[in-house]
Amino acid sequence: MARNGSGSYTNPYPNFVAGTVISSDQVDSNNSDIATALTQSIAVDGQSTVTGNIPFNNRKITGLAVGAAATDSANLGQIQANAYAYCGTMAGGADAGTLAPTPAITAYAVGQKFFWKASTSANTGAMTVAISGLTTIAMQNDRAALAAGDHSASDIFMGILDTTSTMQIMRIANPAAQAVQPLDGTPSADHTATGPTTATFASGYSATIMDLVYMGSGGKWLEADADAAGTSINMLAISLEAKNDTQAMSVALSGSFVRDDTFNFTPGVPVYISNTLGAITATKPTGSGDIVRTVGFAVTADVIFFDPSSDYVILA
Repeated sequence: MARNGSGSYTNPYPNFVAGTVISSDQVDSNNSDIATALTQSIAVDGQSTVTGNIPFNNRKITGLAVGAAATDSANLGQIQANAYAYCGTMAGGADAGTLAPTPAITAYAVGQKFFWKASTSANTGAMTVAISGLTTIAMQNDRAALAAGDHSASDIFMGILDTTSTMQIMRIANPAAQAVQPLDGTPSADHTATGPTTATFASGYSATIMDLVYMGSGGKWLEADADAAGTSINMLAISLEAKNDTQAMSVALSGSFVRDDTFNFTPGVPVYISNTLGAITATKPTGSGDIVRTVGFAVTADVIFFDPSSDYVILA
């Protein structure tokens, strides 16, 4: 009978009595049963092949090696490291890459997911990839062929097979871009800025370069003026180009360094909205009804750090 179905083993003929004759049939039956029970046990040297599911009764398998084949078990550390899906740096050409996950896959399947780092060369157009030496499949972005630069150099990507012949990719991170980059506090040319800028919104008048502007209620940039609260207390920016009404205009936003060679400020002093339309001044307004609001600080004679205060004073 070997084991009883619950894992317990009992000899068919137990309790032989000392001093009595033992039947060879009974001994043979016991030995045969023991042999069967041992055969059905798992050999520690790996000779046995398990023939049924093993209930572990909420116990752990400890000391499990890293899985190396698709049919191996994976240990927890291997899963935490995502080692089976991260493929390292993509090899091959800029437009025909190769990936080598460990363990290798033997066929493409919908839902397979891989991570990799792009090589130092961005793609120049439509791109393919071969994974584990299998046939090439198309790499796509939103189910469209990649355009030049979509597979940007040295970035981290994720790809998921939506069919067995196409993989949708997504850029996860740019390690270099995520590093803290110092902001250049000395723009290299007159009428330029370093730091946050935007060209999303239009001018609402005939703007000249380096005008101090505010965001009007119509969503356009208008000239700021310390003589009127309505033109001084809103969001501020500095125009970086001359544009007419309704034309999109590039502006420097708060947090940027702005250079104008006509500035003549003392480094370190605060600068304010001027009573002159669109101008910045180091002289605090003093007239009745004027708005006193700092818009930044001079860092050199011709460069300011543009950082408009949210606080302001209306002079009595």
